Amino acid sequence: MNPVYFSHWFKQKTDCGFKEYITHIRLQEVRHWLLNSDHTINWIAEYVGYQDVAHL
Repeated sequence: MNPVYFSHWFKQKTDCGFKEYITHIRLQEVRHWLLNSDHTINWIAEYVGYQDVAHL
């Protein structure tokens, strides 16, 4: 599937951009791990797909 077509299709179906959607999902995971574990913020950031805490 063409990336431009996918992006347009995704936005039509979800009413938000793909990158925005992924960011939302990642932040939900971060929140979950922060509230329900004793993992470090560094571990959580890496676990959900960020390069490091600064990108989070």
